[in-house]
Amino acid sequence: MTGKFGMLLKSFLSILLVVTLVLKVPSGAGRLVASESPAVTASRNLIVNGDLERDEDRKPPFGWVMWGAQQYKNPEYYQRDTQIRRSGKASLRIFHPKDTAGYIVTDPESAIRPEPGMAYEISFFARADRPCQGRFMVIGYQSIRPFIDAESPLNAAISLDTQWRQYRFEIRESVDFFAESSRYLILGFQAAGDPRVECTMWVDDVVVIPRRMPAGARLINPATLSITPLPHRLTPGASLDVAADLRQSGRPALKTACGLSFHRLVGFTGFPFDAKGEYNLPGELEMAIRELRLPLSRVYGVGHEPPQKDQPPWSIEMAIDRLALLCRRINLPYEMMVVELEEQSANRKLPPETWAQAVRYARSKGYGFRYWEVSNEPYSQTFSNSVGMGGAFPTSDDYIAHVKAVSAAIRKVDPTAQVGVAIHIGRPRWGNYILKNAAGSYDFAVAHYYGFENAYKSSFEELVLGQNYRVLYRIQQTQALLNAYNPNRRVYQLDTEWGMHSSGPNGERPDYANRNGNIIGVLHRAIRMIYYVREQPLAGASGWQMLGHSRGLGFDILVTDQPSARTMLYWLYYHFIRHVGDSVVEFQGTAPFVTMRGLVGDQQIEGPMTPLLLTTDAQKRQVFCVLANGSWTQEVPCRLLIKNFQGRLAFAKLLSDDDLDRSPLLTSPDNFVRDVSKNWNVEIDSGATQVRGTLPAHSVLFLTLEQSR
Repeated sequence: MTGKFGMLLKSFLSILLVVTLVLKVPSGAGRLVASESPAVTASRNLIVNGDLERDEDRKPPFGWVMWGAQQYKNPEYYQRDTQIRRSGKASLRIFHPKDTAGYIVTDPESAIRPEPGMAYEISFFARADRPCQGRFMVIGYQSIRPFIDAESPLNAAISLDTQWRQYRFEIRESVDFFAESSRYLILGFQAAGDPRVECTMWVDDVVVIPRRMPAGARLINPATLSITPLPHRLTPGASLDVAADLRQSGRPALKTACGLSFHRLVGFTGFPFDAKGEYNLPGELEMAIRELRLPLSRVYGVGHEPPQKDQPPWSIEMAIDRLALLCRRINLPYEMMVVELEEQSANRKLPPETWAQAVRYARSKGYGFRYWEVSNEPYSQTFSNSVGMGGAFPTSDDYIAHVKAVSAAIRKVDPTAQVGVAIHIGRPRWGNYILKNAAGSYDFAVAHYYGFENAYKSSFEELVLGQNYRVLYRIQQTQALLNAYNPNRRVYQLDTEWGMHSSGPNGERPDYANRNGNIIGVLHRAIRMIYYVREQPLAGASGWQMLGHSRGLGFDILVTDQPSARTMLYWLYYHFIRHVGDSVVEFQGTAPFVTMRGLVGDQQIEGPMTPLLLTTDAQKRQVFCVLANGSWTQEVPCRLLIKNFQGRLAFAKLLSDDDLDRSPLLTSPDNFVRDVSKNWNVEIDSGATQVRGTLPAHSVLFLTLEQSR
């Protein structure tokens, strides 16, 4: 229980709602109203002693319990007050001294026991001794004997002043939580959300009324879907010992998993176009991008260029022309560029007519753009640093209506166009809810599967192995939801941004956290792409981001202020795409396994320490191998046997670095990319090729075998 409040503050499911004197939020966005309206009748009130009328000399009052860390549990801070009350004989007084973090909850023994398909209307009156920011919570538990955490439907900041105000919320089962897991719900009140603030809060007439949701409104619980985890194709063993047969190939390798996304056409770096629309990417950088052999990319904000307010806006035709020019300059087919037209911060949206105009113009010029992503992260107002973001879509219902209108407009112009919907899998209102209610209007979903775990607090193995295995399962859950909501058509996923997304050691933005882009980020991305290419849980993925500045290297592939330098991530993508053949070669064998945290609670997952990708070219004259070692300390002996193939070692490069905090920017690749041909022995015996060697800790190995002449 001690850590529950801290978990709530950081939970992806928390909703930050600041309540002012009179605030009305449309349906689908948290359902909150603060007003002077009369109290809701308590005839079916699920809260015991919510009106504080039970006259007992108890601290806290009957039906209420102190919560949080033990050192903050002082009964004198939580009393029944007969002097200051909104109605009746008493209210609940909550005192929050400076430098404390205690709070009070409704008694878990009288917890709300939610039912599937029910909504719960919550209201209470509150005031304070001074203007301050209090906090209201609805906390979920799977069990109360013992206490086992579950998703918590609500965590809201509320603006308090010296006048009584009514605060109203609504939570919906399956939208905000699932009854199968959050079996017990309790309400929580804290007089000050900031531990440094002293404030006294009074609460009265706390009411929770259940009501049945409309038929068909309930969302599918992903936990109830049957999902088989992606196969590792390896079993536990002391070494990596793999056997493959070149005749057992033919399943296409997913090259589109190796894409990279741009920022904007007029990006924050000033490239690849200036505000007037002049192409200005230096030849050295353009060639570096070409050498990545991009199979997929994405640009956002295309319809709101340039972003500078002192520059005249481009026409949509000019923007589409510039995007097409970029594709030609970097040798990317038009149809492999995902196009997002709206402002990057989701503060402005374009009318459906403008989307249709862009599609019509692209078709008239023969550009062949096929993938149209509707809005970039429209849920951005839910971010903890969301000031000035997401204003175009106050609620997910607003976004759903926009997707439907834009999709209809696009398909009227081009029935073959593919329309993408943006979702956040950690926030059901912006994920599951959208997938259900926008079904039929989208062809693919965009979830941005970043790895958000803290790179300065978690182990190397958790960051590059465990985190990936958890994300991969989330991707499968999302695909299962897509299939369930779209039973009669193929709907797929394109991830247009992904990578390591940890904040820095002192809370710096992820852009400035080197571990996102150095050897940790390299192993994280390498392992993810091994599974993406081999097991294909989605249709394509484009990592973040192509261009940046040397002052912030968390995501950058290339930096425009040092065009001759390359990042560690650049060399990963450079070699990875060269080691993805046309077909996947099936294999089986053993590898050292690691046990990692599961998705929830005390669950654990197991997976290989050394994931492997084997592919071959169309003529089966070459075999490409990508090996990653996700252990920081353990080297692994390796043996690879390829039947029905007689080959020689043509290429062997190793990517590795021993400094967890080294800058990702390299003036020379020599110390990061090393030729290790001498370390790997290749023998041909009985029509098979055997490769032996030792894979160093925290490394990515690329091998190319060529058919012997």
